[in-house]
Amino acid sequence: MDHIKLNLVVESITGKQELTFPVWRLICAGWVGKNKEALRAHIDELGQHGVPGPTRTPIYLNFSPSLVTTSDAIDVISEESSGEVEYVVLKREWAIQTGTR
Repeated sequence: MDHIKLNLVVESITGKQELTFPVWRLICAGWVGKNKEALRAHIDELGQHGVPGPTRTPIYLNFSPSLVTTSDAIDVISEESSGEVEYVVLKREWAIQTGTR
């Protein structure tokens, strides 16, 4: 399976550190929320705009790793795109022998 490399610069009080994350999988968790009533209200609101509700919550969707970007702009398929973006959680195995945490 192909992957991309996501290059980041993390700034902290100790300075800047360049990190490279190989992205092998991209899983989107949809229809997720801590507050079930607020989630239901959101689903109902989208239903009023013609967006069908999910058959179950939450749902998990596999996407191509090529969709991960830190770009300031992205291409969309129509002018009616919501412009919604998702947060990404990155997992990195730290090299204990170097003392890096």
